[in-house]
Amino acid sequence: MKTKLIAAAALGAALLVSACGGNSGKFQIDGRFTGDVEGKTVYLTRAGVEPESRFQPEVIDSTVIRDGKFTFRGTVEEPALMILKYFPDDRRAASDDRGILMHPVVPILVDGGTIRVEAPVDSLTSDFEFYAYGNYDYADVTMSGSRLAGLYQEYQREYSRLGKVTADITGRFNQRYYYQKDATIDYIVSELDKIDAAKADERAFLKDFITRNADNAAGVLALSETAGKFNQAELAALLEMLSPKVKATPLGTAVVERVNVISATADGAKFADVTLVDASDAHHQLSEYLGKGNYTLLEFWASWCGPCRSSIPHLKEVYERYHPQGFDIVSVSMDDKLDAWKKALGEEQMSWTQLACEDGFGEVAKTYNFNGIPHCVLIGPDGEVVETNCRDARLDRQLVKIYGN
Repeated sequence: MKTKLIAAAALGAALLVSACGGNSGKFQIDGRFTGDVEGKTVYLTRAGVEPESRFQPEVIDSTVIRDGKFTFRGTVEEPALMILKYFPDDRRAASDDRGILMHPVVPILVDGGTIRVEAPVDSLTSDFEFYAYGNYDYADVTMSGSRLAGLYQEYQREYSRLGKVTADITGRFNQRYYYQKDATIDYIVSELDKIDAAKADERAFLKDFITRNADNAAGVLALSETAGKFNQAELAALLEMLSPKVKATPLGTAVVERVNVISATADGAKFADVTLVDASDAHHQLSEYLGKGNYTLLEFWASWCGPCRSSIPHLKEVYERYHPQGFDIVSVSMDDKLDAWKKALGEEQMSWTQLACEDGFGEVAKTYNFNGIPHCVLIGPDGEVVETNCRDARLDRQLVKIYGN
């Protein structure tokens, strides 16, 4: 997963937006952190609707903790997702030569008024975890003073709880599938059904929360942050639920735009056509290979991606087994350097279609809404997306379902 350095805006930068539920105007955040915090720095930052902005937020202000306390003041014209970011040392970049730097954070949906926040810094979720997993459990965070902040906290707490249930089942399954390597197809189908049932519980809660809060910023942000959980039809229904007033705000407009981008390649959507290049530097459209009457796995990978390359033997196995029945694979490299991709092709000797994005993690990644690889999408005979993140065991289940053992 690629990261960039935090882009710091001028301190005290204005927050631009217009009413989306709650009291717009002046706000104050009174914070109290416990632990070894004296003299340490807290930044007030603002996140946008893109997931990356939770890890690389816009800097608004900073202050030093005195007697465990700190205060921020400012103005918003509509509710905005702010993130308190605590720095235990002088390192301010998102990464250094040792890798990604993770800092404790507290997200707050800020509108007008005074919000009080208390938390022990050693137990706080990191900015990278919030970005990577999309939820925040607020386990040891006490917050008061704002209805909207409370609603956002309610949504994130329950979403986090349900996510942990799914993660526990998934963790046990992965242990057996990837490490013990003794998972039978019956076990795979049974356990993936359990995982999907847990995910259905997540979606049921999210649908209910978004519906109950379709007229305020908490509901809008919940939809934006979890849109990838839903298929195209569900996203259309959830967008329809949002009140016209909310949709007309800058925040609402940005969220609708983001959800529409996700919907364009969600389960049930027709594949998005993009231009790619082959190993001979000739250009091709995805439409040359997809929607031709066969099930096709669209697999995004790169030569430098360990999990991608470790999956290649499995892809070779399923390709050999099911290609005679019509199954196909189109692998798309996200390598920045095409020479590295071509070298890997020589090493791996994959017999199916091999294409590459000329701009690495650029427009194609945005179009298909992913920022990490491997990312696999099963496309049906009619060109519709059957299942996203369809790799390894999930691919096994789909192929057995389609072609039999």
